[in-house]
Amino acid sequence: MSAVQNVTLPLESVYKWEKQRADKVYMTQPMGNGVVQEYTWARAMNEARRMANYLKAQNFPPKSKIAILSKNCAHWIMSDL
Repeated sequence: MSAVQNVTLPLESVYKWEKQRADKVYMTQPMGNGVVQEYTWARAMNEARRMANYLKAQNFPPKSKIAILSKNCAHWIMSDL
C-alpha cells in the first residue's frame, strides 16, 4: 500500500484562495425580497474566524461537541471552515 502524497487539504485550499483572490466573490446568498449578499474570499474567511473566535471565547471543555443547525446557506459553509 503506497502513501498518499501531495494532498492539499480543504482548509489549505481556502487559505490559498483567500490570499490570491481576496476581493473576488466566493459565495452569494439570497436573503429574500430580491436581496443578494455577496461574500468575497476575504469577507467569508473573516466571518469564519469570527465564529471560531467566539466559540473559543466560550471556554468550552476540551473535546466538546459543537453542532451546526442551519439551512443550507453561506454561513453554514463559513461555520464549517
